[in-house]
Amino acid sequence: MPNLSAHYEKRFQKATVRDVARRAGVAASTVSKYMSGKREACSPATAERIVRAVEELGYTPSANERSHRTKETRVIGMAVLFARTNDQGEPERRPERLWSGTALEAEEHDLLLLHYPVSIRRGSDHLKFLDGRVDGLIMVTGLDDPRPPKLIAAGMPLVVLDQNRGLWNGCGGAFADERETSRLALDHLWMLGHRRIAHVAAGSPAMGQDWIFTAGQWRMECARDWMLDHGVYDPRLIVSGGDWAGTGIAGAIDALWSLSDPPTALFCSNDDIAWKSIALLRQRGVETPRDVSVVGVDHMRRDSVNQIMLTTVDIPVEELGRAALRNLIGIMAGKPFEECRECVPVTKLHVEVSTAPLAGR
Repeated sequence: MPNLSAHYEKRFQKATVRDVARRAGVAASTVSKYMSGKREACSPATAERIVRAVEELGYTPSANERSHRTKETRVIGMAVLFARTNDQGEPERRPERLWSGTALEAEEHDLLLLHYPVSIRRGSDHLKFLDGRVDGLIMVTGLDDPRPPKLIAAGMPLVVLDQNRGLWNGCGGAFADERETSRLALDHLWMLGHRRIAHVAAGSPAMGQDWIFTAGQWRMECARDWMLDHGVYDPRLIVSGGDWAGTGIAGAIDALWSLSDPPTALFCSNDDIAWKSIALLRQRGVETPRDVSVVGVDHMRRDSVNQIMLTTVDIPVEELGRAALRNLIGIMAGKPFEECRECVPVTKLHVEVSTAPLAGR
């Protein structure tokens, strides 16, 4: 598809102060003063001409004019996922839910949201966010991104999503309680009688510098702690699915099913990894849930390839969006940034047909 945005023609021309002044037959400075509330700037007859010109031209003060007067734009920047599809080309619900929650919170505070395109979201230039268009920024970023500390140093109020550790001094945060995420998934499998439970992580269990999503790291650590608490920890049952999309999932499944006692259940770091695990196991003749129960995280739509409804932990993404904006407003209002980091409770597990009691229980 051609890049139409590179060729479109701007047809709408907003009326300016100068247009109003010409129509009313007065100086532009008189219009500016009158529109800013200084009614004494002109006579009643002149004011009537200005009002008539404003109505005829459909004039409204521009955001730049308002921000020049008030020193604020009332616009919040969003450098987050806007639209994603899974491997089957189906839209994921997480971006939609995140935007929905943030937009609802923004409406309560009479704020606008500005969506940054992918060229800026994934770029390296922090100056793109400092052009005066926004009063604060909500961002999804990796731990190795050089932009957040530069934005904070420049005075930009900033909240980072999905990171519970490694946050930069001066920024806020909003992240899900991954301890509860892991507990909900693993308690469910335990109640079904499973004891050989594996965790397929989004990243490396070695916890090296390759971690991009700290949600995946925290999820893995909480799964390990749960296994230790329940006396079923086996380091061989914590494997890496590669990255967040599970590009290394084949190696993880090979490692688990090369064991003499493979797991009877999988807790996967997200739904993508869960679905890919189910597909690879099916190629081995291992069926879900007959031979292995599988739990994911994110509560996405059904996988059209595997045609199975997945038992999955529902991350409250709408509330993450609301919490991010609440904490950003707190920073903008002068609250200490340490008080603007919120761990959002995780309380819902959707039980579907991908999990079943352990055979012979």
